[in-house]
Amino acid sequence: MKVSVVLPVYNGQRFIRETLDSVLNQTYPATEVIVVDDGSTDDSLEVLGKYGRDISVVKQENAGVSAARNRGAQVATGDWLAFVDQDDIWYAHKLESQLQVFQANDTQPLVYSDFDLIDSQGLVTRRCALGQLRAKWMCPFIGGHLHPYPSTVLMKKSFFLEVGGFDPHFKENGHEDVDLWIRLYDKVPFVLIPEALIQYRLDHQHRKKKRRSLEVEAANGLYLYQKLESRFRNDPSKKEAMDRLLSVALANQGKALLLSGELQEARGCFREAYRVCPQQKRNRWRYWRTFLPAVLHRYIFSN
Repeated sequence: MKVSVVLPVYNGQRFIRETLDSVLNQTYPATEVIVVDDGSTDDSLEVLGKYGRDISVVKQENAGVSAARNRGAQVATGDWLAFVDQDDIWYAHKLESQLQVFQANDTQPLVYSDFDLIDSQGLVTRRCALGQLRAKWMCPFIGGHLHPYPSTVLMKKSFFLEVGGFDPHFKENGHEDVDLWIRLYDKVPFVLIPEALIQYRLDHQHRKKKRRSLEVEAANGLYLYQKLESRFRNDPSKKEAMDRLLSVALANQGKALLLSGELQEARGCFREAYRVCPQQKRNRWRYWRTFLPAVLHRYIFSN
């Protein structure tokens, strides 16, 4: 079985060696490892050059992680496609365990796994963390499955190409994977291996420094909501999840407006967010806080 691994890289010199070494030392070797350099400005290319013919490097101007993943998939020669992010680590039996599922299953499903969380030093901070992260809102859209993370997934390349790959209109690596899994679920069944097959790097201090802006968070949430609303508006089983998504997006938009001094517009966003999803009681308090002096908002709107 020919497996192509696609690894998008943007200024990833800090962790890329660990990631590549874990991919190249699999008990079932990949047919090829395609690294797509998305316009890095650090020493990533120098690091990649040391791997010689063990990897294939594709260069492109900075276009975002979705475009980089799509580019890698387009040039891949394998029948099976696996993605890995530049700071994640695969356990040595990751591919072998997933391919065993394919060999025992005639439906050629999308196979994903649980993962362990690690910090910037590579220390495990949480075992089998998939069910513990706050991504359960999307379960109704993928048959009750938990959120597959890109580095955990192995799928038939033809299915990925058939649905059009990752949507590059999402900004800064936000919600683009959720959108893809929902589109793929129409085409192929999902199978979860309830074992951690990778280490997913989630360092809170590092994440805080590179956290997406509220404007980007809001834009991605609203864009995803529009795509889902056009497909599921008449499906009552999806309404609660869609309302929650819309409420969070409106709240982020409200916080961005508030911090830029546009109090009346922010107030409208919080009011609508609470109307759409009253369970999110925080938005009620956010609405009333907009009546406080503007000088205080930057200090109290950390949540």
